Amino acid sequence: MTQQNNLLGQNHIWMPFFAAIKQGRIAHAYLVQGPSGSTYMDVLRAMAKALLCQEVLGGFCDLCKVCLRVEHGTYADFHVIVPEAGKITLDKVRGVLDMAYQYPMEGSRRVFLIQDPERMNIESANMLLKVLEEPPAGTFFLLGTENSAGVLPTIASRCQAFRLRPLPEQEIQSHLERELGLEPAQAMAIARLADGSLGSARALADADFVERRQQAIGLLGQLLTRADQAFAMEACKSLASECARDRESLIAFVRICLGLLRDAAVLNSGGSFENLIHGDVGTEIQSMARLRPSRFWPLKIELTLDLVRKIRANLNTELVLGNYFLALQDEE
Repeated sequence: MTQQNNLLGQNHIWMPFFAAIKQGRIAHAYLVQGPSGSTYMDVLRAMAKALLCQEVLGGFCDLCKVCLRVEHGTYADFHVIVPEAGKITLDKVRGVLDMAYQYPMEGSRRVFLIQDPERMNIESANMLLKVLEEPPAGTFFLLGTENSAGVLPTIASRCQAFRLRPLPEQEIQSHLERELGLEPAQAMAIARLADGSLGSARALADADFVERRQQAIGLLGQLLTRADQAFAMEACKSLASECARDRESLIAFVRICLGLLRDAAVLNSGGSFENLIHGDVGTEIQSMARLRPSRFWPLKIELTLDLVRKIRANLNTELVLGNYFLALQDEE
């Protein structure tokens, strides 16, 4: 239970939530917001375990059949609703209502986990609102979103809201070393790029980090040494095609580029390898840092941050990448 009290670094959620379960004062609906790439779905699944586990009051054992089946999505009284083709349809919400008013099949409670409730249209949201206004006894709703502003206000107002907090870099590093067996230097580099999000750190680690970093170093080096628009556009098409079906993979790659540019700025201004995100490849970054004057790097770092925002906004990937690569070739 000690680890659970600060599960995923969200102690501000677990203390009141576990206390509410112990005291029998559980809200019928919770809304958890976290940034893109965050672990909010992990948090919601852990909340479901705490509501359904029959072995521990005010927590969960993570060992019993209920906890294990919740983890694998096979428990009959635990239902996960996710968008399909970017939408949560009216039929899907109608199915939720049909099940919500039935008796639980295996225990005394039933839990519905809804990912991205902002993906419901007005009709679907209003149908869900009906059950939230008069929730059946023993039925609980866990909603998770990257954008709580997109959730219908009448739905949000009927939920107890939590917002995920960023994790410290050291905690992410320890988790990556423990969970994925990464070397400390590699785990720390990923942790520093993850913006406090364990989900983003996992995405970076899953993207063959070392190989992708070398790819990024090579690409940035060529863009900075070759004033060749044809090369920039070919590189853009290649990367866009490679990541066409995986936005998070592309964002992970751009985050690696962001860290490399930041390190180049540090070295260009006289900083040491100890101050780098990617200190283990500091020599390669130092060579890159010598290619441009100090005023160059902050501008390109801001361009890279803007690129991440544009990718997240689902703008045309090939277009925004092409403009970005061309801008990197510009010496100003």
